[in-house]
Amino acid sequence: LALRGYVQGPASCVTDTYRPRTSALGLRAMRMEEGETELFEVKLSAVKTGALRMFLGFWVMGQKGWVGNQADDGTIRASITGGSVIIAIRDDEGGPSLAVKRQVFESEGWNSQGLQFRLQEAMLLHSLIDELEELDADQSIPADKRLYVLKEDDALQKARSNLVARPA
Repeated sequence: LALRGYVQGPASCVTDTYRPRTSALGLRAMRMEEGETELFEVKLSAVKTGALRMFLGFWVMGQKGWVGNQADDGTIRASITGGSVIIAIRDDEGGPSLAVKRQVFESEGWNSQGLQFRLQEAMLLHSLIDELEELDADQSIPADKRLYVLKEDDALQKARSNLVARPA
């Protein structure tokens, strides 16, 4: 059974994993690494989950080079060669928050994408924080109509300090 560049193991092996197929160039197909790395979490005192999710979904679609989609669990995924950035809007017992994670693709024999992805990721995340700061600073929107309200005034600056590259 072929599935978007992957082939399932032999019929005698009952597994739910796929072996990468070698391309004509001799490069191995990319496969997802186990797990995700949380980059930052912004605590919120209030959030309009659906509206913020829709806004961020449209924002991701407008980012050059990134492919955006929304998963069944409500997270927003921005993907580019090398990996994905996952944006989750949580509204659970611990209080509402906006969590951003990284999921890196492993590529066999072509490992130079790690640094390139990390730089592109940092640019995307700085842009995300810029957009969130702009929404937060808009005083024309009454507090009860805002997409989100920060729990701490400096939460976005703290999130920015966790990123690798900083804009000049």
